[in-house]
Amino acid sequence: MKFKKGDKVEIISNIPFGLLYDSSPLLGTVISVDGFYIIVRPRYKRYTAEFYENEIKQYKNIKKERKLKLKHINKVQND
Repeated sequence: MKFKKGDKVEIISNIPFGLLYDSSPLLGTVISVDGFYIIVRPRYKRYTAEFYENEIKQYKNIKKERKLKLKHINKVQND
């Protein structure tokens, strides 16, 4: 999977010590991509952390997707 600057990601392994006891899911924003390293700033933190591609995954906002799906269904039913 290709990541680019600004993507919202979920940290799934190699969790930094400062985030071990935070709530789940651990979310962050991609700051830069440097070869195999992906630099991520965890949500509500000032520091950045380096991750490999297999240690993070793309974050999808399930609530937002459901809302859009329901909006589409309602539109089809009203037509």
